[in-house]
Amino acid sequence: MKLELIKVMELGAEERLVKHNMAEDYRRHNIVWDDAGFRQCWTETENYGLRWSGFEVGLLSLDEDAQALYIRNLQIVEPFQGEGFGAAALDVSLKLARQRNKQWLRLRAFTDSRALSLYRRFGFEAVKTEGAFTALQCRVDPLKR
Repeated sequence: MKLELIKVMELGAEERLVKHNMAEDYRRHNIVWDDAGFRQCWTETENYGLRWSGFEVGLLSLDEDAQALYIRNLQIVEPFQGEGFGAAALDVSLKLARQRNKQWLRLRAFTDSRALSLYRRFGFEAVKTEGAFTALQCRVDPLKR
């Protein structure tokens, strides 16, 4: 499955997607959505729409430092969830990390996220847990294509 990354500059449908997808997690962990915080983070990350066969299937937000590429947000539109698009987005993220000569791909997830099994299949390991969140990372293999 080949995903196309489309650079997204403005908020709108993307913010609604994240709020919708995260609403149950936020309720379950008694976290209040922070509009201003989300919008600030948006200005500090690379934001891409995920397109497949002409359909907008999700959102990927990235950040980086000298050693790692960080997935700040990975959201798949509801009708496309469970169809392999999350895995395809992780493949794209690993490819970008390799192209940028990063040693690690890192992300944070809720400690009870349904996506944890997917992350583990990709080689992510938990490195730290704080409250409702777990930080995960996987080593980027520079030789893998």
